[in-house]
Amino acid sequence: MWMNDPPRSSRCESTATSPAPRRPRARSEKSDFTTFRFTGNIIECIGTARPPFRNDAGGSAVIENNRLTDVTDTTRCSNQPTDARPGLEQPLKFKCGVNGKLTVDGWKPGKIPAK
Repeated sequence: MWMNDPPRSSRCESTATSPAPRRPRARSEKSDFTTFRFTGNIIECIGTARPPFRNDAGGSAVIENNRLTDVTDTTRCSNQPTDARPGLEQPLKFKCGVNGKLTVDGWKPGKIPAK
C-alpha cells in the first residue's frame, strides 16, 4: 500500500499484494506515518523494484514481520520478524467484477479468458 497521506491510526495487516508500477505523483513530507502500522504482509514487487514508502517520513511507521520481495531501500524501516506467519490466514478463491470476469486464486489476481 503506497500512499502519501495515510489517515491517523491506519493499519494494514496480514495482506498480500503485487503492486502495479508506480505513476509519478506529488509526495507529501507532512504525512504522519507514526500512526501507521504495517505488519504481517507479503509484498512482491516482482519486475518492478520499488521502495516501501515514497519519502523518508514513511520510515517512522511501525513496520514488522513483512515478507518483502524486490522492495528496495529497506534500510529506512526495521521490519523486525515475529513468530507470526506473514500473509493471509487462508487462501482466497473467488470471482468478482462485471459478470465475474476477474478472479482471485490464493492471492493472485487473474482474468477469465474471453469466449
